[in-house]
Amino acid sequence: MFVVLSLSFNLLISCSSSPKEKVSQKTDIVVKDVIPKLYSVPVDTPDYVLSIEKYRDSLDKNLTTLKVKKIDVFGSSAEGGEIDIYTKRADTLKLRAVYYGETGKREYQIYLLSQAPVYLREKLSSYKSPIGKTPVKIESIIIKDFVLKDGMVLFGKKGKEVISTEAYRQKSIDISNLYKEVILAEKNL
Repeated sequence: MFVVLSLSFNLLISCSSSPKEKVSQKTDIVVKDVIPKLYSVPVDTPDYVLSIEKYRDSLDKNLTTLKVKKIDVFGSSAEGGEIDIYTKRADTLKLRAVYYGETGKREYQIYLLSQAPVYLREKLSSYKSPIGKTPVKIESIIIKDFVLKDGMVLFGKKGKEVISTEAYRQKSIDISNLYKEVILAEKNL
């Protein structure tokens, strides 16, 4: 099984005829070496987590090459929200959902591989006082990261602290529900 991730960028390739000669060439990234490793059994968790984090970083560095569809989701939270869907051709590669409330906001970034969530970053910002009192000041920010495989959380951390595996099952269900909610919002346009 291999997937072609088509993020264009300039790649320097050394020519075999002359080691000093380099050629700049526009190309598509072919992730045929990474994908089989990600879906092989048994899972080498640290290797898999590192591969998914590299995939996330690669997508974030190349966001400007992706098509973005923005959706207003007013009514899904106290103060509304928005969803950004990042695609390349027919593939959805990243979803970003922000929900606003009176006392804070919650932001989710879901990274997809073969239309399945493989990474979630959850960012919760709490305000010092409710919206309406200017200016809004942020009291705290909590960031949680989760790596998924086959729809299940394989690894989670809050900042630099690893999250207990006991919470993984419920978080897997929560992420699945969030993913379905975001996809449903897109289809209802």
